[in-house]
Amino acid sequence: MQINPTFQTPKADKAAIIAALSALFEPEDVIELRALHKGKKRTDAGYFDSAHRDGLADAAATLNANGAAVYVTLNQLDSQLLSRYCNRVESYATDTATDTNITWRRWLLIDLDPVRPKNTAATDAQLAEAHTKSRECYQLLKSEGWPEPIAGESGNGWHLLYPLDLPNDNESRDLVKGALSGLATRLDDGSVKVDQSVFNAGRITKLYGTVANKGDHTPLAPWRLSKLVSIPKRSAVVTPEQLRALQPPKADLVKPASPRQQQGTFSLSDFMGRLGIAYESDQHEGRERYKLAQCPFNPDHGKGEAAVFQDATGAIGFKCQHDSCADKHWQDVRALIDGPREQRNPNVFHEIAGGRAPADECDDKSWPDPQPMTAKTEPEAYPVEALPDTVRAAVEEVAGFVKAPVPMVASSALAALSLAIQAHADAKRAEKLSGPVGLFLLTIADSGERKSTCDGFFTRSIRDYEEAEAEAAKPLLKNYRAALEAWEAKRGGIKELIRQLAKGGKPTHSAESSLREMEHDKPEEPRVPRLIFADATPEALAFGLAKKWPSGGVVSAEAGIVFGSHGMGGDSVMRNLATLNQLWDGNSLTIDRKSSESFTVRGARLTVALQVQEPTLRVFFEKSGALARGTGFLARFLIAWPESTQGYRPFTEAPENWPALAAFNRRLFEILNQPLPMDEDGALTPPMMPLAPEAKTAWIEYHDAIESELASGGDLHDVRDVASKSADNAARLATLFQIFEGGGGAIGADAFERASCITAWHLSEARRFFGELALPVELADAVRLNGWLIEYCRRERTHLVPTREAQRLGPVRDKAKLTTAIRELEELDRVRVAHEGRRKTIKVNPALIEVTP
Repeated sequence: MQINPTFQTPKADKAAIIAALSALFEPEDVIELRALHKGKKRTDAGYFDSAHRDGLADAAATLNANGAAVYVTLNQLDSQLLSRYCNRVESYATDTATDTNITWRRWLLIDLDPVRPKNTAATDAQLAEAHTKSRECYQLLKSEGWPEPIAGESGNGWHLLYPLDLPNDNESRDLVKGALSGLATRLDDGSVKVDQSVFNAGRITKLYGTVANKGDHTPLAPWRLSKLVSIPKRSAVVTPEQLRALQPPKADLVKPASPRQQQGTFSLSDFMGRLGIAYESDQHEGRERYKLAQCPFNPDHGKGEAAVFQDATGAIGFKCQHDSCADKHWQDVRALIDGPREQRNPNVFHEIAGGRAPADECDDKSWPDPQPMTAKTEPEAYPVEALPDTVRAAVEEVAGFVKAPVPMVASSALAALSLAIQAHADAKRAEKLSGPVGLFLLTIADSGERKSTCDGFFTRSIRDYEEAEAEAAKPLLKNYRAALEAWEAKRGGIKELIRQLAKGGKPTHSAESSLREMEHDKPEEPRVPRLIFADATPEALAFGLAKKWPSGGVVSAEAGIVFGSHGMGGDSVMRNLATLNQLWDGNSLTIDRKSSESFTVRGARLTVALQVQEPTLRVFFEKSGALARGTGFLARFLIAWPESTQGYRPFTEAPENWPALAAFNRRLFEILNQPLPMDEDGALTPPMMPLAPEAKTAWIEYHDAIESELASGGDLHDVRDVASKSADNAARLATLFQIFEGGGGAIGADAFERASCITAWHLSEARRFFGELALPVELADAVRLNGWLIEYCRRERTHLVPTREAQRLGPVRDKAKLTTAIRELEELDRVRVAHEGRRKTIKVNPALIEVTP
């Protein structure tokens, strides 16, 4: 289709935004602004009071102009939320309003959407059909005595907003949900449908006055300005009786509960029936998975994009692949259908020997909510837009085809940058603060996440370079081998002469002098670039850097080769960790060998890019004890712990060409073919790249901001070893960006800002990693005991576990360690210990036996 060049893109209308805010909210309301960025796992959010609605409108217009879809939370919010992001917008917001933050229901949203392909704007004809359906809905409800609604065009459909005055409770939720279901029964057809998913109190809706920008802007399906077209004065409200009158028969709403559920035992299969969403079930990674036809929180999130799952212990989870649902968990799904836990009947299925436990022993309300086992850090979306444009485009192109987690794809790209560039410059952060720019990258992920595929895409130019250099070196290597054989023959002849002279008692001074001269004439093996190692031990890697080529890297999708290798055994782990640390630092080191020639590594540069499975890493920690962290080895890594995409990767045909990836590899090939700064001994002598004044100011601010959080009580105290190297890694990455983008001289502010954004993300991932995986021994015991207790209670249908049984059958058999682990769990309100004479019993918090621990 040829697009008319005069076809204009609409822009947000600030006056219309202000008018919409006045119509939907009371003067004293706090309003949440939420922006979802297309094609990115990014949500921005802010909270605004009545004095700053003009600022809200400005922020909304700016976000909309930058491609975000802009929304507001419709119902009355808890005003304390203002302190989250007070009269400002937070990029990559980690907290947005949920149903529990709504204090009162003010509006019933009836969203009439035309049926059309996913992620496309509506055509004019489809929008007209939605308008016709909205008039039909209006006439139907008017005939039943409903008050006048606010009417609006969302850009792709029509909205009718009817006034409510209801508390945010289960009864109100069910009334609204039933009313929407009843309307759908009466109004839905093949062209337009009533959106039944908008019943929850925390529902967001389009901020009228901003542009609806689904898909691309085309004449057939254009972007449009959302707008309110009718704003009657708010007077009467829709009554509960009027909502109830729309309810369809109960058989259409709720599947009757099974006898098991009626007795109080939670049944996930029964719940799936009550959820009312079609699903397909299968086994995935040892868990029972229910792949939903649509997300319960947003029906636009279609088949296979949301799932409920239950593992072997009975723990239940929920995941929607869309960033807008990142804050939704199993507890939210359960509350959506059955109401908040505190409003449900207590679960009284716990049994003890000979009968049921007393009610006060297993009543949920007699226990506080269990605290999390670790200081859990929620994952943040990878800041892909911070990558240089050429790198970002290549990452997005590869991720679109491979469908691997974006942080993994980006790490493959950064590893390629590091390998190609590290030999060409060092970073100078300040006077007497300088060093290499090679990166250590560690991705924690399951096998099958396609890291090898990603590495292959981004290292193509490096492998081509290695092959070309190896081919060009063939004649040189032949000459070298011939010269070496001749030299060895001559040397052997002189040694034989010395032996014969000595045997005959004749002087050997002249022959010895000739032998010494020959040692100086030994042919030097030509240095042929080999940059990529896959399974080398640290010592073999050091030898290659010292004798073969002074710049290289370990790039492996099976890091068990590294973490589980003989070289990381108990006897040698300390030495090998120290070797890798020295190479990261760029220091010289000498490797002493008993059975072969010792050697010294000088002026070498190293990149490490590994993927490791969580169980392998756990075993490594058990074998190495505290060494991996105590030596600073893991502190040097940029860590990523992305969520798996397995199960959500439908087949896609490979594109015919890869323009973004080709541009990325061309640039790397140009850099690789530049002469290396190398002395006559084969050691690298890279030039120093200082930080430009603005970049240095930004680096100091980044360094000091981190330093301020390292003290006891600071946010980064528990990861102070990693955090203390974050500023160094930011300077390394900034240097790589500067060189890749073709900038010479000093490292610019733009390169550093991009690099600091990415290293800050990796620091957040390190907090997750060390907070949830690399646990102290005493907490690791508590975590293992916690899991065993929950499994035991679910299996035995009890919440009481004799301490002797826990010691005899559980994972912590040592009595002192068991006591310590139980004390940890007691402090977290997960267990209590009851004493009956000499007998001790562990009581498990009932909340843990139903929900994910």
